[in-house]
Order: sequence, then C-alpha cells, then structure tokens
Amino acid sequence: MTPILVTAKQAGEVLALSTTVIYDLAAKGKLEKKYVGEKGSRNFRITYTSVLAYANGLDSDPVPS
Repeated sequence: MTPILVTAKQAGEVLALSTTVIYDLAAKGKLEKKYVGEKGSRNFRITYTSVLAYANGLDSDPVPS
C-alpha cells in the first residue's frame, strides 16, 4: 500500500536528498505539505503525490562534462 503522507525523512529517502533539502523544497512550495496534529501545530507531512510529481519533473539527462 502506497502512503498518502510521508515524513521529510521518508521523502528524502525516496528522492535521495537530505532532510534539509526536503524542508527547503517544502518551504518553497515545491513539495506539498499538510499540517498534522492540533491546530497551530508546526508538525507536517509531505504528500506522496507531490514527491512523485517532483521526481517526474526532474531532468533525466546526464550532466554534460
């Protein structure tokens, strides 16, 4: 079963990026986040669909040397 929401760590594992980069992408709106817990909570999860969409939007061409 595919998760609907993932932690920053899990998103980082899927994308092979650090959690710092994941937090930055979420802050810039490139990854969709949903707040969880009590109202006013700063805890959030990232939608798995936005992780996949971000990965699909990346260039697959190798870096020229």
